[in-house]
Amino acid sequence: MARRQGKEVEMQLSPDSVYGYQFEIVDAERGTTGNVYDEGRRSINLDNSMKDRPGAATAFKDKEWNKCRIECRGDWIGTWVNGVACADVHDSMVLRGIIGLQVHNVPPGSDSPIGYGFGTSASRTSLTRLVATSPAG
Repeated sequence: MARRQGKEVEMQLSPDSVYGYQFEIVDAERGTTGNVYDEGRRSINLDNSMKDRPGAATAFKDKEWNKCRIECRGDWIGTWVNGVACADVHDSMVLRGIIGLQVHNVPPGSDSPIGYGFGTSASRTSLTRLVATSPAG
């Protein structure tokens, strides 16, 4: 069974769950790291054309440090893995929410290609607030 983890973006909270857009991180063999998964609602990857983008399916490297970028502007979410453009999603179901880190479905002692045992690591994580610009005129 493939293991998954994700970086939650524009998520919503309910009393006993979190749902919304998730930056997908899976083993390299699946080739979908960088897609945007709709966690807890539609339960699908939202960018069906990501597999056709040059290098997107092979950008993620198992058990190595990977540089991931997520950019959200209005109804658009764009993602990059190791500098390679991956997802390009327009979806207006949620335009605001929380940001979180998640690891799930990795049992203790597992030798998951993405889980580094029972966990994951993040280094040099940063958030940048994007400033809206006015049209010239």
